[in-house]
Amino acid sequence: MDAFDSPRALAKKQFFDIVETLRKQYYYIFPTALPLPIQQKRLAVLQSRLRLLVGVMAIGLPSWSVLEFFVFPHELWLPLFQARMLAGAALAGFLLWGDKVSPKSIGKLWRAYLLLGVVFVVPMLLYVFCVRFPAPAFHASPFAVAIANGYSLLPFAILACIGFFPLTVLESACIVTPFLTGYCLTAPISNAVLWLPDVGMMWVMALLSIISVIICYSQLHMFVELVSYSSYDLLTNCLGRRTGEEVVKTLWHSSIRKKSNLAVAFVDLDHFKEVNDEFGHLAGDAVLANTATAIKETLRESDFVIRWGGEEFLVVLPDANLDNASSAMKRVAEKGSVLRPDGSPQTVSIGVSERLSEAVADEKKLIQVADERLYQAKTSGRSRIMGAKMVIVTPSSAPVSEGQ
Repeated sequence: MDAFDSPRALAKKQFFDIVETLRKQYYYIFPTALPLPIQQKRLAVLQSRLRLLVGVMAIGLPSWSVLEFFVFPHELWLPLFQARMLAGAALAGFLLWGDKVSPKSIGKLWRAYLLLGVVFVVPMLLYVFCVRFPAPAFHASPFAVAIANGYSLLPFAILACIGFFPLTVLESACIVTPFLTGYCLTAPISNAVLWLPDVGMMWVMALLSIISVIICYSQLHMFVELVSYSSYDLLTNCLGRRTGEEVVKTLWHSSIRKKSNLAVAFVDLDHFKEVNDEFGHLAGDAVLANTATAIKETLRESDFVIRWGGEEFLVVLPDANLDNASSAMKRVAEKGSVLRPDGSPQTVSIGVSERLSEAVADEKKLIQVADERLYQAKTSGRSRIMGAKMVIVTPSSAPVSEGQ
């Protein structure tokens, strides 16, 4: 911040800083606001942790009946054993269903939400069933009293498990609110077993609910930072190649499912080696970073720019046919060009392909077609776009078309 900035300029800068901060917090409130690469990796983490937690519960809940067999009367142990076995079978069934689900369903958020519901609903139903028994039935011995009091702590253990997942504020609130409401409604019938007053238990549960939401938020914040650091190229702030390949694969399957267009385009900086040789690698890095910024500013927010390697970028344009993609690449070549250190324009060569137009078998073939067209553009004289037809481009001026 310049010491000579006017108060109005300082206030304006502070205002935009606040707006930017609020915009970033938007990511942590709504799940659909997260960028696609982060959504993909978060979903994978949710599914793996859910499988682990469901597996532990499916084994742990029935196994606890072995201990209860030695401390509870038979007439009490039998219904508790049946309830635990039923809960364990339900959890195991959902775990097996998740492993055998069709590959087309993998990666869908609704599956993670369904398993999240199972993780918290099934143990809570077990708790509601168990607390309906009168307290004297549990008080066969001091050890039995201790085991019985463990049932009163089951809701706390379930609620603490929410912090195991990187959830948005809205997601964690949607889990905590009905859970806390259900607990408050069952508290009157559980008074015979609980060892704390109902009001005290509700207060502790409410406090634990708030803490769980905060932990989920903190986990998600750390997760987003780590994924962003590993998924984005530090120089250009574009997606890295590994993450970019995952994005292309996801968009490919989405376009097949929706029967929609999907276009990709390779953008290569012409004679870029000359910049590094004549002006140094720092100047070359500046040209790369400026080019990436110019490309992103020219495209839609729904498009993706991937640093594929060196001075080569892959642009992914969902729901764009070949003509639309070629037009978008014209804008990139004409208006998105930057200047070299000597003041000359940095031209680009571009190869474009589209899923429906090419009738290719998979996303790798789609990328290969775009790469082959990029090679044709470069061998034909550079500063060209090769799509359905060849287009010669002059930066900041109207392009001249010629047939293939």
